[in-house]
Amino acid sequence: MTEVRILVVDDEPVSRLITETVLTGQGFVVRSAESAEQAFAQLAEGFSPSLILLDVVMPGMSGYEACRRLRADPGFEHLPIVMLTSLDDQKSIDEAYFSGATDFITKPLNMPLLPHRIRYLLRSAMAIRELFDSQITLINTQQIARLGNWTMDADGNIIRASREYLDIVGISQLPVPERRLLPRVHREDRTTLLRQRAEMRMGRPYRLDYRLRSTLEDDVWYHVHERGFPRFDERQQYIGAEGFTQDISERVAQEEKIRSLAWHDPV
Repeated sequence: MTEVRILVVDDEPVSRLITETVLTGQGFVVRSAESAEQAFAQLAEGFSPSLILLDVVMPGMSGYEACRRLRADPGFEHLPIVMLTSLDDQKSIDEAYFSGATDFITKPLNMPLLPHRIRYLLRSAMAIRELFDSQITLINTQQIARLGNWTMDADGNIIRASREYLDIVGISQLPVPERRLLPRVHREDRTTLLRQRAEMRMGRPYRLDYRLRSTLEDDVWYHVHERGFPRFDERQQYIGAEGFTQDISERVAQEEKIRSLAWHDPV
């Protein structure tokens, strides 16, 4: 079973001791600190918590400032941080979240419920971390494959897209209006692309290879493979499409080289 480590940061000795005793009794590995400065010292020494319980009002550095400092460190960007506060006014709660807190708990702590609350937060944090890791994997995969995904509105404008797609089409910012993208498509392929995209309104997905240049100033053409899938709302009204575009220039070049070797005598 994975060890769950909790760092309790609270300047009240009795509250800190009770919290540590309750959580230790539930199987958590607990360390405590009486100030934010002491907590940072423990982190610098190598203690790696699964979750931090962080009091708001402490001598020296406040819990808000400590939370902001933690969030600025990439190593603690996704770490669950729960603010402990006796201040239950809306301003204090808002400041806790603006500082980067995952959640807050008002004092005095409900000790029987605290371990359950921590377990719930840890499960949520794990799900978020897995989602983040899968997004990173997807981004890396798209970069390797030179493939980018996009979402189009009903007028043919790209309203959401991955960075790889924007790199392929040579446009840096969203949205990508259709009128801006079409001049980059080879004139011999433009009509076919527009026709197939228009047929999505009738529920027909499309797949097409066409030529594209990433800038209008040069005459370097890329070969891309594109697939689009129509989207409809609950009333079956066409609202746009989702799809992907892949740079297949290297594959096309290899195929042309193979054809050349097959039909021409090198001698």
